[in-house]
Amino acid sequence: MKQVYTIILTFFLMLGGAFGQKVYKDYQDGRIYVKLKSYFNPKTGERIIPAYKWDLENLPFYNQPGAQFQITRLKRAFQADADEKLNSTLMLEFKSVSMVDQLIATLEKDPLVDYAEKIPLDKLHLTPNDPQLPNQWHLAKIGAVSAWNYASAGSNIVIAVIDDAIERNHPDLAPNIWVNPGEIAANGIDDDNNGFIDDINGWDVANNTPNVNPPDENFNHGTHVAGIASAATNNGIGVSSIGFSCKIMCIKATNTAGTISQGYNGILYAANNGAKIINMSWGGNTFSQTAENVINYALGKGCILVAAAGNDNTTTKHYPAAYDGVISVAATASDDSKSDFSNYGAWIKISAPGSNIRSTTINGTYGNYPGTSMASPMVAGLLGLMKFLNP
Repeated sequence: MKQVYTIILTFFLMLGGAFGQKVYKDYQDGRIYVKLKSYFNPKTGERIIPAYKWDLENLPFYNQPGAQFQITRLKRAFQADADEKLNSTLMLEFKSVSMVDQLIATLEKDPLVDYAEKIPLDKLHLTPNDPQLPNQWHLAKIGAVSAWNYASAGSNIVIAVIDDAIERNHPDLAPNIWVNPGEIAANGIDDDNNGFIDDINGWDVANNTPNVNPPDENFNHGTHVAGIASAATNNGIGVSSIGFSCKIMCIKATNTAGTISQGYNGILYAANNGAKIINMSWGGNTFSQTAENVINYALGKGCILVAAAGNDNTTTKHYPAAYDGVISVAATASDDSKSDFSNYGAWIKISAPGSNIRSTTINGTYGNYPGTSMASPMVAGLLGLMKFLNP
């Protein structure tokens, strides 16, 4: 687990390392363009056949320096037929990436070669069109835009949000709400035989019904948490989220606002129904062996569990965050200092923005809340993005 925490902590730094280049940061390692001279027959010197029709692997420059530069492949650079210049442009792949300049110099001495050059490394520059993005300081702080360049739309990673309720028809949540693929909505039948009838978007484990929506305005917490993890992003309305397009499994786990009475039942539902990430923005200071057994069951199912560290500004362990295998999340402010309310200590695994976080609220609205409850789904959404990028 220590390795997992380190991976999360350094993820955005790793984006630069994993996708950055070893030799030239703005060019692709191990690939160059080679433009052949137009209609030049390598055997006779006559301009007879187009360069793109040549037997590429028999070209002298493909074989002669091959060992030195560890050349592995030569192919047409462009699959579609175009003009003579593009049709006679090849892509050469090689393993001795640090020798790229020497390889280019060698090739340009060859009578068959018009020129050789490095291939640019083009990067996406995705800036979501959600109008409230400028009000979400936390996304700029964690480098979310850089991450979205590599993983954003089209995710099928399921993040379970176990909370007081979730407004699943909120305009900024509805596109990302998980839909149970084995269930037919509102037909009164347990279509997928999982023990829950019509659980199309999740389950109310407190009332044993499929209705996960807030019963009144006091049940606002879970809707805010869900939006931090994965509000629909780049949809032209509201806020953005680190999870961008990850799917939210809605689990209502209480009848009383401000408390969570059936959180561990919610964990079991999530673990048994395909959630990859489970967010728990709740807890207390008491250990329970039974609760730990539930945590271990979910871990055994391959779930990644994330929990808020608590808001008492103490080092006292807070559960479920402090159970072994759970990623405990403390909160930070916009200057990267510890949020004044956040718990802290050696048992904390990671910190994330948690002060004055803007997200979805009930009745299709938006609001700013503080808390480790807000920091936890930040990490859960990031984990969903990581899982989407590299399952």
